[in-house]
Amino acid sequence: MNKIKLSVIVPIYCVEKYIGNLLNSVTPNLLPGIEVILVDDGSKDNCGSIIDDYQRKHKSYVKVIHKQNGGVSSARNVALSIANGEYISFVDGDDHIPSDYFTSIVSTLDKYGDPDLLIFDFYSVVGDNVTTEKCREFKEGFVDRKFFCKKNLDVATAAIASVCNKVVKKALITDICFDKKLNTEKTLCSLLIYCHG
Repeated sequence: MNKIKLSVIVPIYCVEKYIGNLLNSVTPNLLPGIEVILVDDGSKDNCGSIIDDYQRKHKSYVKVIHKQNGGVSSARNVALSIANGEYISFVDGDDHIPSDYFTSIVSTLDKYGDPDLLIFDFYSVVGDNVTTEKCREFKEGFVDRKFFCKKNLDVATAAIASVCNKVVKKALITDICFDKKLNTEKTLCSLLIYCHG
């Protein structure tokens, strides 16, 4: 059995309109050392059966969890409890990823000698509007964690608050869970990950 370098967690709730697009973009990324955990958070549409069919076609790489609706934080917590990867990445059910997304992540982790956290810019698409969400003024390379926290946690930009543009070493978040009571988990999760330890 191959060692899992990257676990990709995807919470899914009533995104039948988008899930096919996401899964089509995930397929070219399915390679040894990568696992994808699809969590059906009690979807009332056909998402559950769609991801079951997908998992049957890609058993070596894809796990599926069905649970009662508890929200995105609950879905991510359940997936974290079974993730085997050295690193954790988050993708949403209505996202689309490039065909080399996971391999780019793994090669960047290798390039920088297995850092604690990888963070990157991303595109936000709403209708026909495409916006680049940037991590402020930081350039590629290592950034001191305390400096990063001081510089960013006071500003809730999409690139800082989102979990979907971050890859974190699982060992750093084994005792951290997403807070199910919060309307949005993103800022809290980011703060905990950046400032943990």
